[in-house]
Amino acid sequence: MNEKKRKAGRVVWSILLIVVIAAAAILGIWHKTTAAVFHNLTQPHIRVPETDDWSGGESYLKVPYSDVSKSDYVDLYVPSGVKNPPLLILVHGGGFVTNDSQSKQAVLMYRYFRDHGYACASVNYRLAQEAPFPGAVEDVKACIRFLRANGDTYGYDSKRMALFGESAGGYLAIAAAMTNDEEFDSVSYIGEEDKDDSVSGKGVNPAIRVLIDYYGDVDFTSLDSQWKEIGYSSIVRKIANGWIDSALPNGYTDIHSFWLRKDVSKMSKEELAPMLLNNYIDENLRQDSDLSVYISHGDADLTVPITQSQNLYSKVSGIIGTGRTKLNIVRNAGHAGDGMYSDRELEKMDQFIQAHM
Repeated sequence: MNEKKRKAGRVVWSILLIVVIAAAAILGIWHKTTAAVFHNLTQPHIRVPETDDWSGGESYLKVPYSDVSKSDYVDLYVPSGVKNPPLLILVHGGGFVTNDSQSKQAVLMYRYFRDHGYACASVNYRLAQEAPFPGAVEDVKACIRFLRANGDTYGYDSKRMALFGESAGGYLAIAAAMTNDEEFDSVSYIGEEDKDDSVSGKGVNPAIRVLIDYYGDVDFTSLDSQWKEIGYSSIVRKIANGWIDSALPNGYTDIHSFWLRKDVSKMSKEELAPMLLNNYIDENLRQDSDLSVYISHGDADLTVPITQSQNLYSKVSGIIGTGRTKLNIVRNAGHAGDGMYSDRELEKMDQFIQAHM
């Protein structure tokens, strides 16, 4: 009997040893991934009340800015007691396939900044299911022109506008700020035909003083090589981003192919060129531009590699200088994590906007 117990004990210990060795091997190989997963699971959570009882100013909800789609509307918040406040325009993320102007990230942004003297405009736009590329880009640019033309109507200073975008919204914000007046301008804003050239809202770049990119998807053609360089497990990343895959219709394996309605892996450089933001930065951003750029990214991001923001900072600062460009790395923060929207992080952004507005 004792011998049987000893044998059973040896089996149990052998199994435990195998489990420990396997776990150690996984941790050794995936130590970066393990750390990132841990930080994503333990990052701080900010609770947002279900109802908005803001009494600090005027709220204008679902204001249509174009007749192209019912999706084309903007939520405006203008604080009282502030004469001609600057305007912060918010472009939500969601992989181009989900979320709206009241996404949690947009809510955290406007609730902070409207209480700190800013008018805030949260943009809704056509998602990929409704319109392929460049529909969302055209919508955001039309909304910016609408907001620029209607500052007097709603009571904010349309000459002092900052543009914020997170994740997919980061792509859209960069596209809007880095393209010229004639690019992606096919969506007219409501009232455009009644404006003369001096107040038409054309000329996006001069109107945007500060661009804020939060973990934006800047260059999708380099994602695979950047993930390999970082070393995060592809299996873990696929699990973490299952919400994107679940939104894709049959026949599409990645969000960019769905948005383009073409398989990006089979497209030439010439075909991809209209979608690549670096091309517009090279063509339109100048050393004497009035634009300043704030970039922020969490170092535990499992959706968009931090290299995207590092490369964007390098390119932009190389053109307009490091004095008007800032890269802010948020330690242990995951993609769209609440830690990116803490008072401490938003205060940093506020200080940058004030310094460059």
